[in-house]
Amino acid sequence: MTSSTALTDVQQILLELESKVLADPNLTKEWADAMRDAPFILQDPRSWERFRVWFLLERPSTALGATPILAWGPDHVEESSAWEALLDSFLGIFRGGEATPDGQEWVDLWTGRSVLISNDTPSLQANEICLARLFLQTERCHAPLQGEKRIASEGVVEAVGKDLAKTRAENTHASLSSETCELLFVKRNSAQQEKHLADPEELGKRVEALLEPDENWSMDRVHQVLEEGGVAALLEALAFETSLDLEELRRLIPEYAQAALHPKDEALSIPEDDGQQTGPRTTPGMSVWKDAFSWEHPNLNDSEKDVLEDFLQYLDARGELALDACDLRTPELLAFLLTASQPNAFLKRCQNFAPFLQWLITEQQAEVGVLQEYLNSKEMLQRFTLCLDFNQAYADIKTSAVVRVASLNPLTVLGEKKESMEVTGPLLQHDLEGKLTEGDLLQGNWTAGRFQATFALPKQALAE
Repeated sequence: MTSSTALTDVQQILLELESKVLADPNLTKEWADAMRDAPFILQDPRSWERFRVWFLLERPSTALGATPILAWGPDHVEESSAWEALLDSFLGIFRGGEATPDGQEWVDLWTGRSVLISNDTPSLQANEICLARLFLQTERCHAPLQGEKRIASEGVVEAVGKDLAKTRAENTHASLSSETCELLFVKRNSAQQEKHLADPEELGKRVEALLEPDENWSMDRVHQVLEEGGVAALLEALAFETSLDLEELRRLIPEYAQAALHPKDEALSIPEDDGQQTGPRTTPGMSVWKDAFSWEHPNLNDSEKDVLEDFLQYLDARGELALDACDLRTPELLAFLLTASQPNAFLKRCQNFAPFLQWLITEQQAEVGVLQEYLNSKEMLQRFTLCLDFNQAYADIKTSAVVRVASLNPLTVLGEKKESMEVTGPLLQHDLEGKLTEGDLLQGNWTAGRFQATFALPKQALAE
């Protein structure tokens, strides 16, 4: 395939898939919902292209039961065809490498994989990285799909590399997704900011008006207490020292702290092209909401306090400490609970996390009610604990491949060419086999055309 033919043919497939999605009412609703909820700034043409590719190639459709490309792809994929190039494409965050007569080496900061990029694509400079999905353009060279995002800034390669290495060290089973990349690389757009962060000046005036009856309190003192002790210390001081309207202050103070200490123009963790400082930042984020919850529940036991600290550490390791309470979703919370070392620890963690979960649902309107349903279901809890029991039993076995369960009877997974392949090995002798569902993630090794799984993660814990 020539350069122009390859890209043209690949884009034509994407256009056909998009047209089929928008011709179906159920899929059109999924498309609209995803446009609203996914972290893509759709006013940016390149971000729009990334959204389209994510929806068609990465996001499993509820209506289709698979991603659109798998649901509508040909039964037989011809070698060196545009379909093969698109199915084998992969997402990465790349730095530039050695230049050759045929093109430049690009190195993926997430996996370490290096590929040759043809001279048709502008080279990456020393202090530049690129978020892109690559497809095989010729026998030797790859090329990016439309929508690649480049960031040039002093030290950006090292900063992003450290961020990704830390994430992988904390979660060895993590995979890179377009949604994660958007959160890393793209600022929250103004509409999203207005939804979650009210204007700090307006909130400050409302707090100041509530403090006016007490001459011992001013906004300067509010800021001092917030900086020294956080939200919980401020609310406690107001409760003991004043007879003010605590109910209204209890509602406003966390929101004001979040808005005042987390400026709207701040990037999440990686700089935009304007050369802002790189690396993780300390923001109030979830710490504010944990403090507010702790102040409202002064009788928490040590285990309940410990699980909240564990949760903050988990978010911090993933670069998500700045999340707002209403940003939390069931897969992320379940994934945290499943980091427990073994089944009994998981059940205790769920029990100790339950009060905070209830508070998130009733007081902060977080859309995590499904998780509460899971934790109240004996069948789901058994499924989760069996996963942990199986993973613990084979934790020492190194794995080289990640797949999804394709069917249950017989148990099969999707192979490299998207064909169904048989599962063998210890999973078939474990009680977990009977509790698996289509879409669950398995990690293991390929042996003689069969997949031997030694790690399992329920699909409910996958943020897709």
